[in-house]
Order: sequence, then C-alpha cells, then structure tokens
Amino acid sequence: MPCLGHLLPTSTKRNPLALTKSQRRSRRWIEELNPTKEKAMSLENVTTALQAFAASGNGNTLFLREPRFVTFRITGNGSVTAGAVSIECCPQNTPMTQLPVSGSPPAWTVLATILVPPNDEVEYFAGSVSGNFRARISTPVSGGNVTVTAVRPEEQTGAPKRR
Repeated sequence: MPCLGHLLPTSTKRNPLALTKSQRRSRRWIEELNPTKEKAMSLENVTTALQAFAASGNGNTLFLREPRFVTFRITGNGSVTAGAVSIECCPQNTPMTQLPVSGSPPAWTVLATILVPPNDEVEYFAGSVSGNFRARISTPVSGGNVTVTAVRPEEQTGAPKRR
C-alpha cells in the first residue's frame, strides 16, 4: 500500500487515556484471540522523532515496511511567529539508488503542510501507511523551534511492565 493519502487533524489537546477507534478495534480483536489471558498482548505507542527542537532542515526519516497506523505530532516550542512543516513520503515502490546518480534524489511527495503552533501541539492522523516518511521544515521556524514525532501503536506480547 503506498503512502499517498490525506492527513486528518485530530484534537489539539492530548488525552493519554483516550484510544483511537483503530486501537479499540485492535484491542477487542486481541481480547477475542486471547480469552484466557494467559499471554496478554497489549498495544504500546512507539514514538520516532523526525525533527527535534529544529528551526530548519529535512529531519530524520522513518521507514515502515508494512502498513501501520501513524499519527504525526507537531509541537511548537516557544512563541513561534512563523514556520511550517511538510510531512512527506517516498512510497515503497520508488526505486532507491546510490546517490549521486545523474543528480536525481528520491521523489518525495507532500502529504500535508502544517503551520507550527506557538507553545502548543497538533496531531494529524495519516491512517494505514507504509514507505519512507520525513518531516521537512518547508518554512523556517522563527521565534522558537519545532519537534515532530511519528506515533504508531505496536502489539507487545507478555505481561505489562507497568500497572
């Protein structure tokens, strides 16, 4: 499945106890598969920083071999007066070559361009996606910096570590 799609804004306020609809469905499905609860499976959020306290740059890339549900979290640090982040993908079927080969880098596709909020965070849900992702700062951030993280639920087997 290619990474092309639309990012949907979610709530600007985080509720750590709230589960997304897909997480609730996955949790019900896991509970149906494990009615005896002998080997409990749980969903844990895996967070990857694509930009960390940056004002410009392409950031780090995230590679998802198989389709995963991903939410991108954009956090403005400080009283940001300008700045935008473009969430970009490079689909799995794009041929990768060793650079430089005739000066053509991989083809990145913009999924969404998001304004950096001052002293706040916004989340955008990408749905089930795969391929390479990055958060490129398309308009330099002034008056502060930005942190962009990709959050995806992963199944964890065994007993939970915290209670």
